[in-house]
Amino acid sequence: MNFESLWSQVTSSGKPVDAVGYYYEGTQSWAENMAYLFKGNNFFRWDLKENTALERSLPPKAMKESWTSIPFDRIDACLTWPAGVGPDYTKNLMYMFSGDKYISYDCAKQELHSQIRDIKDARPDFPFDALDATVIFPQDSCPDYAKNIAYMFYKDEYIKWDLTTDSLAVGSRKIKDGFPGYPFDGLDAAIVFPKSVGTHEATGKMFLIYGSRYVVWDSTTDTLFSGPHYLSLENPHNMNFESLWS
Repeated sequence: MNFESLWSQVTSSGKPVDAVGYYYEGTQSWAENMAYLFKGNNFFRWDLKENTALERSLPPKAMKESWTSIPFDRIDACLTWPAGVGPDYTKNLMYMFSGDKYISYDCAKQELHSQIRDIKDARPDFPFDALDATVIFPQDSCPDYAKNIAYMFYKDEYIKWDLTTDSLAVGSRKIKDGFPGYPFDGLDAAIVFPKSVGTHEATGKMFLIYGSRYVVWDSTTDTLFSGPHYLSLENPHNMNFESLWS
């Protein structure tokens, strides 16, 4: 691979990753401790235990070859409820958002669960026109106020969504007001490491990605841990997935 050429392509596009998704816990053993990173109509799997791509020597997979029922050409954000949290209808599902639409995917049956719906038709209290990213703090390492909450980001704002009741908990706020020290004007994706999973530099951390840079956020204290860093081959956290999109 020509890493220098690949890196220039990534930085020129400005967005190495569109979304990160997680399977519902307990539905597929091979998906445990795995994050799915999406860009355009491709994806690859990120091993959270080793903090590295599972198929580093292989090209990214076409989304519609592996997720044949997904109707979108691009995923903007994903949302998966923690196991045992929320209404029964959220069990085993991963919600995928694209523009102002979304679908739900059944992780247990590996098939589309619901057809395309407008976000605002299904969630009238949802204040945004679309969704850029979601973050759920790891439940084994977060402040009490972040438990069972999904942080949903759009442009330079975010809301808090109550996963227990599947309803709006806190209306829109500026990201920089709610996340002091966060240096970016938005959020593209987040890779979340539980305290019990990952390499020493990743456990209990959230890697918040915006464009070609990221910060490391301490989920236990809800504070900036380090960064911003570039998604280069020499960054300190092995976050060099930009080279995998060739």
